[in-house]
Amino acid sequence: MDEEEKARLRVVFKEKYGSLARSSIYVIPFNSSLLPLSDFLTRVSSPVDTVPRPGSGIRKSPSYTHLFLACDFDQTLTMVHKNNHLGIPAPPLSEGVVGAAVAAGNAEGIRGGRDTLKFLQHLKSFNSQENLNSESNSNVGEAVKSSIQTTLAIITAQTPSRAVMKNLQRESSHLGLDSFFNCTAFNSALLKDHLNSWTIGNPTSFNLETSREDFKESHRLITNKLMILIVINSERYPSDLIRILKKVQFTGKDNSVALYKLKQPDNVLGGNIRMEDKETVETWKQYLEFDKIEPLYPGNDELLFGDIKEAEVLSIFEVVLTRAGIDEKERQKIMTDPIQEIRVQIEGKEQEVVNIAKLGNTMAAKYNKPEAFEWFIEDENKRRRLAKEAKRLERLKKKEEEKKKREEEKKKKEEEDQKRREDEESSDEEDKRLYWFIDDNSDNVMNMFLKFADKEIKVNEERQKSAEKGE
Repeated sequence: MDEEEKARLRVVFKEKYGSLARSSIYVIPFNSSLLPLSDFLTRVSSPVDTVPRPGSGIRKSPSYTHLFLACDFDQTLTMVHKNNHLGIPAPPLSEGVVGAAVAAGNAEGIRGGRDTLKFLQHLKSFNSQENLNSESNSNVGEAVKSSIQTTLAIITAQTPSRAVMKNLQRESSHLGLDSFFNCTAFNSALLKDHLNSWTIGNPTSFNLETSREDFKESHRLITNKLMILIVINSERYPSDLIRILKKVQFTGKDNSVALYKLKQPDNVLGGNIRMEDKETVETWKQYLEFDKIEPLYPGNDELLFGDIKEAEVLSIFEVVLTRAGIDEKERQKIMTDPIQEIRVQIEGKEQEVVNIAKLGNTMAAKYNKPEAFEWFIEDENKRRRLAKEAKRLERLKKKEEEKKKREEEKKKKEEEDQKRREDEESSDEEDKRLYWFIDDNSDNVMNMFLKFADKEIKVNEERQKSAEKGE
């Protein structure tokens, strides 16, 4: 393509997209952090008008109320500085770095180092309405004072697969980014402390004629411990435990590795699966000693845990996790598989679908990032609507309970107060959402821009037609 043709295409592009009010492309310096975005965020989230509210005076309203920020991962959030072909040095990490990962030195793998982490922390703080101290960067500190809500996501061009999502989770955790993108792995420390508090006897020390109940209790505890250790130290979930075959091979130095297999629904056996966690392997051996003396769940000699049913396994996990002090959100990380494999229909193309793998707010979608971001936005909005409706129903339920307890003369005042609160919360229905996508690859940025810019053009055309018809 010659220079004249390039110039012509630039004119055509500018004529079509240059006047759009909502779709734009911004260029961040190559060796910059995400911190320059704070200036723009301050402007779009600052109060721009006032709205009178009955009984509550004047309320300021921001120009945008919700920010969806999606980033690429490799060389966008992360940055490899060694052997950089441009010879640009890594940004220095001085004292006062933000977050545990930065304190450990891991921020050197993040583009922009501590400034980017600081910016992400400020974005996250919007949702809790925190106002940070004077140590904060002044630009970001101003933005924190707004009421904008934020949803952060990672969309990588890697192949959508379980292995990719697990690797992304591990890398995010190493860099201290996992909490920003809702992909924090289960922290097993509290649960392991609880397991280690159990007193489990030696299987050969029991006399079954005189201490059968003590034997059964230790057998039950070692069974529960093995189940939990297998789950927290492997890719298995509680529902998988009923498919582990009893036949196991201990190998490696000191027989410290267990090789086992899973029984598939069609009775086809897969290859060996390695368990290399030392505590799990030792517990496995101890469990087999108990089971050799007397099975806890007799009826199926082929399976490791005998004839136990999935419902009982899930019940065991719920009880143990609750007693260990693990909250509901953390329990779900090991009770069910957090990785979703999604097939999204491409709009206007019935035969074409996009495959997406999702873990928390991290996604892999190859180069179908626009479709992945669009699906994520719709899914998050649906989740927010459901949460809002649940909150409204809970509010109504509470209101009905309060009505029964209050005297008749207080009823009118209570209803007025409730109406005022609902009026204040009604601004949620008037959300003005801002979507950002950040990528080091210009093709990805352009594809994302065209996806949303074309939607804006379509909406503008429909509004123009409606205006011409006087609608």
